[in-house]
Amino acid sequence: MRYTGWLPGCLRQAPGRVVAACVWVALALGAAPVRSAGPELLEQGRRIYMEGLLGDGQPLRASAAGGTHLQEQGAACVLCHRRSGMGSREGSLAIPAIAAPLLFSPPVPLTPRRLAANAEPLTGSRQDTRAAYDDATLARALRQGLDSSGRALDALMPRYALGEQDLQALTAYVRQLSVAPPAGLQDGVLHLASIITPDADPLRADTVRSTMQAWARAGPLGGAAMDWQAWQLSGPPSGWQQQLQVYQQRQPVYAVLSGAGRAEWTPVRDFCEQAALPCLFPIVDMAPSGATDFYSVYFSRGVPVEAHMLARHIHELAKPVPRVIQLYADAAGEAAADLLHQGLAGLPDDRRRWQAQGPDSAGPLNLLADVRPDDLLVLWLRPAELAQLLRALPRGPVSERVVLSAQLAAPQQVDLPDAWRPRTRWVSAHADPQRLYGKSVLGLQPWAEHLQLPLDERALLAEIYAATYFFADALARMRISWSQDYLLETLENANFGRPAGAAFFTLSLAAGQREAAKGGHLLGYAEPDYRTLVPLGARLTP
Repeated sequence: MRYTGWLPGCLRQAPGRVVAACVWVALALGAAPVRSAGPELLEQGRRIYMEGLLGDGQPLRASAAGGTHLQEQGAACVLCHRRSGMGSREGSLAIPAIAAPLLFSPPVPLTPRRLAANAEPLTGSRQDTRAAYDDATLARALRQGLDSSGRALDALMPRYALGEQDLQALTAYVRQLSVAPPAGLQDGVLHLASIITPDADPLRADTVRSTMQAWARAGPLGGAAMDWQAWQLSGPPSGWQQQLQVYQQRQPVYAVLSGAGRAEWTPVRDFCEQAALPCLFPIVDMAPSGATDFYSVYFSRGVPVEAHMLARHIHELAKPVPRVIQLYADAAGEAAADLLHQGLAGLPDDRRRWQAQGPDSAGPLNLLADVRPDDLLVLWLRPAELAQLLRALPRGPVSERVVLSAQLAAPQQVDLPDAWRPRTRWVSAHADPQRLYGKSVLGLQPWAEHLQLPLDERALLAEIYAATYFFADALARMRISWSQDYLLETLENANFGRPAGAAFFTLSLAAGQREAAKGGHLLGYAEPDYRTLVPLGARLTP
């Protein structure tokens, strides 16, 4: 059965190397017959592949090199061949793809010679010269460790103890891996969306809309024209999942990219996981996380990572803190205060809710009336609350140590009086303004000029730029499949050290990880004039 619904546009518009990849995929898809299998058989195969559980609930067992015995999750196919079936690497060894369009087709012919004159002909590896698999040779590979041409497989390939029913189920599951054309990629058009929650900061939401719209207009991407839409949510969070389902039914998208939210993102995460839809790098203050999450990826979880960083800093102080006083005003701040309380592990802390205050109210003074000089004052407040506190205390609080959240109130959003600067620190996974500005010259600035975007909100723009850059980079490296599962796996291996990641101090992902910024720094004003914000001390990781 040949799947070609999205290929014509790809072939029409793609540059040379991508055209070659498109042709490769077209041939592979045309050569990979898809046999119908019932849902029960496929579910049994999925459990073997993903969980290492046989049809009767017993653990999958296998023997590996050196007499090692594997079972259950340790023997599951997904560990090496990944969810997409597109393979991985184990040290210097490449674990081959077993996605159906590739496994049940002959490998791509090698280019006969190198580009240099008089070069030796290329010699193909065993994987490059094997025959196409069928059900019988796949069974032999699983049970005996011999490839489709009868040669021994690499030592990393275990030998499985599989009965006939389980073998049929696993074969049926492998035969559908990465076969169906990905949703949201149709007739040469790549459909994308950004989700914006009703509680999102208006500036954040407007910047996402205008930037993503300008980026999509500048396409194509990977040979496909781009169609971008904003999925604007409304009402309470209980209704968000249904709204998202309607959006996806109306026009399926390939991925959700960037986006704007605040403290509540769980319904969005739940939708993405249930719909098996990549939801990548939204700008939120508090990202949820789950042990089984696969489709939701963040640059940063927001205030949770700041709370964990700050807890570590407090524990590492040479002079113990007698008391931590935390002020918070909304759900994100309260969650951060609770997480810091847990991280303090019994150290005294006092959490206090900020109430809405009139312009001449004495509320800020009353909240801090009992603060002592040696207390550590942590303000999980946004710019509006901070502005009121600064007006009430222009000479600074009694406490000699104050920490602000860069996620809730970025340094460029707060005009600190001179009396506050020597005692104030920001806990931040985001890069300091000087570092961001310097690296912007290499990536963000030319990109913004190309899209005719103002750089007024450099920090926000840098996050959106990073999202589009690493997404496009992943697509460029996915030369033989645009499977959405493969997209996530490709992002796990991205080079996040490039200038495009300048919005954060350090970004990295690995297999199974879904949060790229795992630490950061305390930022403080440098002596003698306390005008320049710089990182203080070593990098903090939770």
